[in-house]
Amino acid sequence: SPRQLAAIALSTADPVRAAHEYLDWFENDVFTDLWPYVISKVIERREPEIVERCRQLYPSMLPNIALWLAASAAAGGDAKAWDTINLYLKSDLIDQRTPALTALVGVGMMDEVRPFINSDSDPTIRSLACQAALNMDPKPDWVDEEITMLLNDPSTQVRQMALSYLVSIGNSSAQDIAISLLQGTRAQVQEAVLILVPSLSAQEEFAQRCLDTLLAID
Repeated sequence: SPRQLAAIALSTADPVRAAHEYLDWFENDVFTDLWPYVISKVIERREPEIVERCRQLYPSMLPNIALWLAASAAAGGDAKAWDTINLYLKSDLIDQRTPALTALVGVGMMDEVRPFINSDSDPTIRSLACQAALNMDPKPDWVDEEITMLLNDPSTQVRQMALSYLVSIGNSSAQDIAISLLQGTRAQVQEAVLILVPSLSAQEEFAQRCLDTLLAID
């Protein structure tokens, strides 16, 4: 909506000033319909005065905003804020783990996100953590290790995400899996095509291998 675009435009023009303005909205309980669209703009700022305002404000807010503000404070070293986030991360309810994990991603606490890539019981959470890791630039060394482990994930969606990335970086094991899919059922071939198309243009030798595989199918 125009109001949403205008609110976000504040951050584009002057991100620090906008973050303070958004925090004023939270404190004064105004423009509440815009909060979900601007909260990420607040916590991505790491200026000490903004982090401090987040630390002071999160205990008085409802969870949909408090978790984001607490994540900002936790990234700034506040132990109580981390305890708040951790309480939600340990919840059995996906509706509580998801916003807490999303908030950690928003403040760049990826070492804390890492365990959820392979260890969470819910594929939605594993997918969220996986995508966050893949979006990192530059990627730390542990990313490829964690993503490789997802090749055995019970969720098709998560496996596809992992396989697509690993094929794109030339991982030989992932390429072998993709080739085996090309030799499988119609559904597996369709899955392989979705995975392979984004990466084949940059890997001529592997692209030829895929073509040879398809031509060999009766």
